[in-house]
Amino acid sequence: MQSNPKALRLTRSARAMPNFSSSNHPAQFIPARDSRNRRVPGLHVRAGRYYAQLWVDVGNGKKAPRRFPLRAGDNQPVRALALAREALEIKRHERRENQLASVGRKPLFADYCAIYFEKAKVQRK
Repeated sequence: MQSNPKALRLTRSARAMPNFSSSNHPAQFIPARDSRNRRVPGLHVRAGRYYAQLWVDVGNGKKAPRRFPLRAGDNQPVRALALAREALEIKRHERRENQLASVGRKPLFADYCAIYFEKAKVQRK
């Protein structure tokens, strides 16, 4: 009995976005693949959404990889490879211009209130 190599090739490319329904296997970041089953650098898929992996400065002089969710122009999650590549280039441009969201934890609202009310602009209101 001979196996059909074309059918085998199709099944490998069809598993670009696996569907884990079990609670034992949460959604994982899987490298995105194009139509020829080649990895797309910097793109990952998780639960049907695309994420960009970029190396960013973490603040102490070191760089670390961070994953950013990719969004289309209408602020909806990107779900197509062509749109994901465009959104990846936009994220890379934002990184070059230092416009990416800051990494790390954001201050609590109670902590930020004290800083907010000390601002001169707020005191003039």
